[in-house]
Amino acid sequence: LPDTMDWTLRVNSTAFWEILDIEVKAFNNNTLYDTMTISVGAGQGSTVNRSVWFTPPMDGDWQLYAQMFDQIGNPVDNAAVLTLPTTTYNMAPISTGSLSSNTSQTWLPIQFNGAGYDIWGFSSNNQSFSHNASPTAYLWDFGDGGQSWLRTPSRAYTMVGDFNATLVVTDIGGAESEPQMWSMNITDSIIPDIKISVDGQEVQGGITLLTSQMVMFGAHLTEDNVPDEYLDFQWDWGDGTNEGGIGYLSAAHDWSNGSSNGTFYTLTLTVSDGTHTVNESLIILILNRVPRQIFDLPLEVDTLTPLPMPTVFTDDDGSIDIWQWIFTEGVNLDGGTISMADSFTSTTSSDENPTP
Repeated sequence: LPDTMDWTLRVNSTAFWEILDIEVKAFNNNTLYDTMTISVGAGQGSTVNRSVWFTPPMDGDWQLYAQMFDQIGNPVDNAAVLTLPTTTYNMAPISTGSLSSNTSQTWLPIQFNGAGYDIWGFSSNNQSFSHNASPTAYLWDFGDGGQSWLRTPSRAYTMVGDFNATLVVTDIGGAESEPQMWSMNITDSIIPDIKISVDGQEVQGGITLLTSQMVMFGAHLTEDNVPDEYLDFQWDWGDGTNEGGIGYLSAAHDWSNGSSNGTFYTLTLTVSDGTHTVNESLIILILNRVPRQIFDLPLEVDTLTPLPMPTVFTDDDGSIDIWQWIFTEGVNLDGGTISMADSFTSTTSSDENPTP
C-alpha cells in the first residue's frame, strides 16, 4: 500500500536570481499534522523542480499545501497550491527491542527491553523524516503461552526447552511492526542443594532426641533455581512412615521407640525439581526417657503403724521394671500387727509400694 506522497513543485522567478522559501503543510480532515520549509534558488525565468515527500502517521485522505515566500518573508502573490485528498497509508513502525540473555535456567528472570521507532512526516530527500516517535504499545510473546503488554517485562521460563520470543510494537496510527524474534534456550542444570533444619538452624549428620519428642523439621534453607513452593519434598522418617508433596517444606514427627543406649533411625528427605531428584539423610538417635517423679510430699506416721509407700515415679514411654526403696533406719516389712518385739532390720525393698 502507498505510504508516501511524492510531490514535485515547479518554481519560476523572473528575477536575476533569488532564494525563495516554500512552506509545505500536511492536513488530514482539515487538521494540520506537519510543516516543513524548504529553500529554492530560481531566476531568469527558468523553471526549477523541487520534490518533497510526506509519510503520514496514520491512514487517511491527506492533502498537501504549499505557500511561497520572498526573501524578506512576505507571501508571494498567486504562489500557493493545495493538492486533492490522496489516500495514503501509515508506514509500519520498526521494533528494536533487546533482552538480557537468550539462554537461561528455568525460573531465573530474563529482562526484556522493548524499543522501536515510528518515523513519519516531511522529507526533502526521501531518506530522512521530520518525526521519529516512540511506539505507543508493545506486545511480547514469550513462545511458551505467556504474553506481556509491558514495555520492559522481567520474566522467567518455568519449562526446559527452546522457545521463540517475539516483540511487536504499535505506532500512533495503529500500525504494527513486523515481529522481532529471539531464539530462547532454557535449561535446568542446577541441582537442588538440600538443607534440613530445626528451629531455623541447619542440621548436619544427625540429631539426638527423646522418645515421643515432637520436632518440626524444615527444608526452607534448600537452594535451587526452582522456587520452594514448586519443589516436591518427600520425608521418609525411617520408622516405616513417610509424608510429603509439592511445596511440603516442613513436617513434624516423633519416634515412639527408643532405648537407654539409643535407637537409630535414618531420616531421608528426597527433593525433586522436575529435572533432578536428590536426597539428604540424617541419623536420628532416640533415647528412652528417664522416669519422671510424680510424688514429692512428706510422709508422717505413728510408730508401729504400717504406712504404704506411694508410687513416686512414672515412665512416660514404657514401664518401670526395677524399683529400689532404701530406708535409712531398719523397718519391718512383714505386714500385719507388729510390736516392739518384732524385727526391724529391713533397709531396702524392690516392691513398687512396700508397706513398712
